[in-house]
Amino acid sequence: MFVDVKTFFPEWKGQDFPAEALAAFLYQRAGIRVTKGPPPAPSQMARGVELLRLALPARKYLHGHLDDVAEALLYAHQHRHEIKGLRRIEAPNRSKYEPAHFSSL
Repeated sequence: MFVDVKTFFPEWKGQDFPAEALAAFLYQRAGIRVTKGPPPAPSQMARGVELLRLALPARKYLHGHLDDVAEALLYAHQHRHEIKGLRRIEAPNRSKYEPAHFSSL
């Protein structure tokens, strides 16, 4: 499943890292892990689409688990005004393979 972050936060600018902010909010609020989606297709890039990916292993979760995920996404959307943008913290020696670090704005 993909979440279009630009639709979720239409007023946000890219430098506030909306995908990362939503991912952090979902993890902190409900323990749901999401990741940035695959690189967008050229037509998606032209529209400015930014995707978060929610991967669900087959035959691993019950309907109740999926209901919890849906409720968390709805809660995040209803409370999106509470979600703050992020600022990337750059470490001079950080390899491109190490996770990025962020702080809230």
